[in-house]
Amino acid sequence: KNQLMSKVLQCAKVANHPKTLMLTFDRERKKNADMAKRAQGSMFVKLDLGDTPRTPEAIAGEAELRGLVGEGLVGSCGKLALLDRLLLAKKEEGSRVLVFSQFTLTLDVIEEYAKFRFGPMGAAYLRLDGTT
Repeated sequence: KNQLMSKVLQCAKVANHPKTLMLTFDRERKKNADMAKRAQGSMFVKLDLGDTPRTPEAIAGEAELRGLVGEGLVGSCGKLALLDRLLLAKKEEGSRVLVFSQFTLTLDVIEEYAKFRFGPMGAAYLRLDGTT
């Protein structure tokens, strides 16, 4: 049941933006590398890091996801394209906007978008989540 829920959550992340899949891969790789570093030299802890070789198609897919920047980032997802139109309209009106997301990965994508569209953090936008 846990594996099924994990798959459902992964689908929900991808539905928000395809780049969240790449960010998930990066977080998992970092977590595995940190665990391996902590366990290094231990005669009691042996970790299977799942270092399976990736296919050329998987490597190309990752490169494509990493290449989503600027207008490509906006154009690759209908939800972000709609958010872009709404935020630009609100900026024209002089309004301020609060964007909420349950996923910090989605906030990472929105932050990348905000840097591209509106400028650096602090001057154009602020991010409030559990890491601040």
